[in-house]
Amino acid sequence: YPVEGYITASQMPQGFEVEGRVVRLTPATSFGLIDSNTSSTAPLLSHLLRVGAYVQVDGDSHGSKKPLEATLVRFRDDWNRKLSGTGVILRVVHRPAPRTASRLQPRPLPANPPRSGCAPP
Repeated sequence: YPVEGYITASQMPQGFEVEGRVVRLTPATSFGLIDSNTSSTAPLLSHLLRVGAYVQVDGDSHGSKKPLEATLVRFRDDWNRKLSGTGVILRVVHRPAPRTASRLQPRPLPANPPRSGCAPP
């Protein structure tokens, strides 16, 4: 299969991405299960196209940089099983807290600001 792995992004109904590779769906795209010899163009399994699903995709590849036009999408049938395991966290993406109106207000000046080198009025 030209593309195999986990769906990492979904742009339904046009297609999806598998680990960064864009896959385009057509009305002729067939869907089936891995280890099954049957597939169908009826959208019975297309509801499984979601981020995190494991797929094998066959189709017309026009180079590794262009979208793959899927002729067959096969799903691993583990969507109803509990998955567990261990892994290494390589990076944690952190977004700073959004600025709120209270954070944008100027700070009040002290009641008796210190004067530096100025004579009293």
